[in-house]
Amino acid sequence: MRKQEWRIFFVIFEILALGCCSIMIYACFNPTLFQVVVKSCCHISSIGVGPFLWYYDGQTRGFENVTDAFRFIQVMYGVSLTAVVVSQILTIRGYMKKGNMKVSGYATTGAAVFLAIFSLAYTLQFILWTVNKTFIFTRLPLSGFVADGNLFTLPFLLILVWPMTIAMFCLGGVIMIHKFNDDIYEQFGMMRIE
Repeated sequence: MRKQEWRIFFVIFEILALGCCSIMIYACFNPTLFQVVVKSCCHISSIGVGPFLWYYDGQTRGFENVTDAFRFIQVMYGVSLTAVVVSQILTIRGYMKKGNMKVSGYATTGAAVFLAIFSLAYTLQFILWTVNKTFIFTRLPLSGFVADGNLFTLPFLLILVWPMTIAMFCLGGVIMIHKFNDDIYEQFGMMRIE
């Protein structure tokens, strides 16, 4: 791959990865993991669930009595967010300083693996929750609330996590291919055609 082509791919996937990073940071502070419609005889409202807090009737609440599956999603979200942010810092540093490119490639690919695990767990839990008609709490904190899978709405974040995962894998791949391509040329003393 020529240097100019590599830069184009790098810039495209880096922009997508930075978008991924921004979306994950945004989702930390907003109820984007799950939305559940709550119907009562008098009004309709919703429960918004974020990775670390949940919202109902304008009140922010902490998590208590959650299932192990949701706790795993929380842990993987935190690990994925940290890995994505660190990998982006290392990727930009690796682009500026060629000696760090291999580390940034490994970090980006590792972040993509963590993001893939989170995406898979998130998708499976959404499917299981809608089919089994259960929710994230072992004991429901709202009186009169019954978890019904028909009341779950498809979260936008669930749609975005898979393209974000693919973008991170592609960025890691572009970095690794470029770095190891340079190593092969150096190892065999060949001249690169630019």
